[in-house]
Amino acid sequence: MKIIKQVTVFLQNEAGRLEELTEILSRNNINISAISIAEAAEFGIARMIVDDYEKAMNVLKEQELSANLVEVLCVETPDTPGALYEVLKNWLLQA
Repeated sequence: MKIIKQVTVFLQNEAGRLEELTEILSRNNINISAISIAEAAEFGIARMIVDDYEKAMNVLKEQELSANLVEVLCVETPDTPGALYEVLKNWLLQA
């Protein structure tokens, strides 16, 4: 487990806004390795792990998008049922 940076972007909940966000990052050669999207009636929040968070933040700010950095816990698990449970159980036993 390690702490990594997550880019959080606030978007209007309108058709094409996610496409615009991903196009901006693609055009600037920024790779998204994970993304989570939550939406409400008027806005959405895209949470992403990218390969260059500093560059991503600069690019997004240049495009006048509301973006923040947040530290998150990163855990790699095997792609098997119960893998996350086992990691968390072992982590809690060590704590």
